[in-house]
Amino acid sequence: MQSPFFSVSTPHGEKRKPSDYWLVNGQKDWAFVKNPVAKELGVPEGTPIRLHEGNQREYGSTHIYKKARRTIIQNVIRRSDKTAKRYNQIAVNETYAQEFVWLKLNSSGRFYSAEEEDKSKIHLSMNPGSLMILQIKTDNEDKLYLSIVSLYVFNSKSLDGERIGRYNSSWVNPDALQ
Repeated sequence: MQSPFFSVSTPHGEKRKPSDYWLVNGQKDWAFVKNPVAKELGVPEGTPIRLHEGNQREYGSTHIYKKARRTIIQNVIRRSDKTAKRYNQIAVNETYAQEFVWLKLNSSGRFYSAEEEDKSKIHLSMNPGSLMILQIKTDNEDKLYLSIVSLYVFNSKSLDGERIGRYNSSWVNPDALQ
């Protein structure tokens, strides 16, 4: 896997907003949900998964990398065979949250329902186990997508919610791999 390049969709010269998307290799769609999971979630097959800049309290990359989780995320990235050699570059670019999300989306796991109807969870089993929270959203063009609300290390075997199906690493956007 080629080293990813992360950038924000903020137009040049403008201040970054929580609603701005993080791009991986120029792509705002990081992965796509396939059937039968898409059908269970009530979204069309091929619905994209996206990462917003977000804010510390509620969602997105800023929420993922909030102060309480920084050391854990840094340790995951430092120890992973896919990111360890690039750790200094990641630190300089301050793309810890984006690398953590990309690392986890390139692994497999299981989808679960969540208490809120418009949310779902993926338990990603690549060591260390992690839990990604997704929320169904609509963009400015009325296109549905799954927004990554949060991602954190979660090693528990017990997980609330109904198991919906499998998440496969092959769902990652092929255009984002280049």
